[in-house]
This record gives sequence, structure tokens and C-alpha cells, in this order.
Amino acid sequence: MLIPLFLLTGCPGPGDRMVKKIPAEVTTKENHVCITYAVKPGDRITSLQIGSESGEAWYEVFNDKPVLPRSGECLPTWNYPFTKNKTYTLFYGLSNDSQPDKQLIQAAFTFAP
Repeated sequence: MLIPLFLLTGCPGPGDRMVKKIPAEVTTKENHVCITYAVKPGDRITSLQIGSESGEAWYEVFNDKPVLPRSGECLPTWNYPFTKNKTYTLFYGLSNDSQPDKQLIQAAFTFAP
């Protein structure tokens, strides 16, 4: 019974697409989290997922109204209530017509304003 189960689950291979993760820089501005990354022309942010070390999770998709990031400006966090000394991981969904595959902007940090 284990052999058929293994065949159904499979393994990653050359035909499987891995999502490219783009590292973000995290700073604080006026006691607020500021996330930036190397913006490319045509970038559109279509989702945001926030998770904490204690298991909190928040997810928002906005494909119909994507955010158009600007170089050097903080990405929106929609006033998420970050708690002091708690560790967070954020993923922004990124689309760009010049890049056929979706990408993720990734940030991990401990909030210490």
C-alpha cells in the first residue's frame, strides 16, 4: 500500500516550478515596520501573508486592485498590529508581465521599535 501512495505524492522534478523568493529589507520608521525591496518596472503586489512565531496568521488577496510599489517607499502592511519582541514572517505576492512566473517578496524580523 505504501508504494502506490508514494507514486501519487511524487517528488519535485524538472517540470515543477519553484516560486522565486526575493529578499526584502526591514527597518522601522516612526515606530512602524517599513519593508522595501529592489522594485522593478511593472511590479504589482497582489497579496500579503503575515505569520508570527506564536501561530497568528493574516492573509489578504487583492488581485483586482494590486499595489504598485515605488522604489525606496515602504510596502503597505495594512496597519497590522505588530507586537514588540515578537518574530514575524511576511510574504508579498508579486506579479510582473515581464516575468512569467509569480514571485514572493520575503521578510522575516523581530519587531523591536
